[in-house]
Amino acid sequence: MATTNTDGTIQVTFAVNAWGSAVGGKWPHFQLLLDGASIGEATVSSATQSRYTFTANVPADKAHALQLVYDNDDTVNGEDRNLFVKSFEVNGKTILSIDPSVKYDTGKIDGLNVISGQTEMYWPGVLNVPLPATLFPSAATVPDAETAATMTTTIKVSAYGVSAAGQAPHFKLLVDDQVVGDAWVSATSPADYTFTAKVDPNEAHKIQIGTTTTPP
Repeated sequence: MATTNTDGTIQVTFAVNAWGSAVGGKWPHFQLLLDGASIGEATVSSATQSRYTFTANVPADKAHALQLVYDNDDTVNGEDRNLFVKSFEVNGKTILSIDPSVKYDTGKIDGLNVISGQTEMYWPGVLNVPLPATLFPSAATVPDAETAATMTTTIKVSAYGVSAAGQAPHFKLLVDDQVVGDAWVSATSPADYTFTAKVDPNEAHKIQIGTTTTPP
């Protein structure tokens, strides 16, 4: 499962399985769009099926629209340049170009000459592939740099004391020379005094207890 970034997006891999036929020394070319924004492009320079991959950060838990735009269809000396798209892979799930959800907007991209999705792109146009939110599940959020480097740790000091002149003994707790708390020890038998501190779990640390007669 992908990891959710702090901006609510996940990194997703998209793949297009395609091949083509060249004319005039040029192979078919396509652009891949997600929600109308380009996430990559490729020239399909092989007559056998190849895999073209792209990655993008995508808002999690939302539906999206994928479009493959075939943009250099041409005929030279009676020979036609064509693009053949077998399938798409989105976050590990395969969607065939002939899936009932896929539509082929042929010619000018205007939503007028739309046919069912097919492998053969004999005309310029776009394959429209709707992607449900289930393909983009969120996961554990990536912590920011400060959070990643520290964790909250509980520190207990078991102590008791003897008061003098009506005043109980007092101490300060230090971690790596930084004061993280203090307490007046009014207990005359061992008692727990609890503190919390943020520390890096991957490093050794120094704990000190300093006594003082001055109230904090």
